Amino acid sequence: MDQREHVEAAAEGAAGDSAAAVANMIRQAGNVVFYTGAGVSTGAGIKDYRGPQGMNNTGWLSSIKGLGVGKGTMDVTMPTYCHAAIALLLHQGLAHHVVSSNHDNLHTRSGVPPEQLTEIFGNSYVETCKACKTKYHRHVQVPQLGRVCDQPECNGALVKEGVRMNAMVPRAPLEEAWAKTHSADLAIVLGSSMTVSPFCDMPMEVKQRVLCVLGETPVDDCVDVRVSESCDAFMHRLVRCLGLAVPPFTYRQDFKLHTARRDGQWCLVLGGGHANEPCTCVDSVDATFVSSGERREFEEERCGDWRLDLGARGAVRELELEISFRPEYSAPPMVVTHTLDASVPFEHMYTFTHTVHYS
Repeated sequence: MDQREHVEAAAEGAAGDSAAAVANMIRQAGNVVFYTGAGVSTGAGIKDYRGPQGMNNTGWLSSIKGLGVGKGTMDVTMPTYCHAAIALLLHQGLAHHVVSSNHDNLHTRSGVPPEQLTEIFGNSYVETCKACKTKYHRHVQVPQLGRVCDQPECNGALVKEGVRMNAMVPRAPLEEAWAKTHSADLAIVLGSSMTVSPFCDMPMEVKQRVLCVLGETPVDDCVDVRVSESCDAFMHRLVRCLGLAVPPFTYRQDFKLHTARRDGQWCLVLGGGHANEPCTCVDSVDATFVSSGERREFEEERCGDWRLDLGARGAVRELELEISFRPEYSAPPMVVTHTLDASVPFEHMYTFTHTVHYS
């Protein structure tokens, strides 16, 4: 049978029994650790590595685009049901830690507490200052190069986390992951081909092991429960067996309007709400000058930074702004009105929200 038939057969029969068995294992375990691979994020549109449409088969250019190099590609990617379910089990005390081989930030975004998450290959939303060692966890994906520390007295270079393929794994998260492994008595592996060391070695050190992934792995005969279906489908069944329901998830991104002097011009700028964070939720901004009815579009100076020249200083401008958000969010535009006086600095913060309902 082909892969789809295999998944459907699992969903109709063995998978339901497997979910009930795993639910009982969770209830009886003292320390449950989830180990997550690329398969937990494919439901969000992120490619895995070794699947039929994975990075190894489609080339690294498509994989780089899939990881968000560009205009906020990853910032419109929301946690899957699987991510949200894992966060729920942690909050309910039914699971205790997550060790992940991903660096897409979806575990953090779904609400997994930082003290219960170890990302052994880093996180593309985190960067560290080489000079003062301050670590910043951004709300939007970190650009690659040319960034400096938020602290004005430091000005050190920022280094983005996220280990490239075949690069050295950082020591600190690796040691933490092994410590969590040695204290676990139930390992639940989701979406991993179990072929990348040292990640694949960790669950095999735990007394009881569950593996949910599409396709064969080298350890299929070495686990207590083996499920062949999508991570989302399996976690749906598991959550139901535990008598729980996954709550909605709300994504938030701050952005700021402010006046500034640029290139000798008085202008209105829309940008990220926090230092070193571009605004990636906005698609376009249109302005209407209320007194004249003139309508003009903000110019995007760089990714996440829009500008509208306001003309001569000293004049008062009443503007109606229509802020359109990226189409992936399916959100209505925001319409706001502000009166601007060049002699008075202006700044206003907004928060964009997008809610995902899990069925």
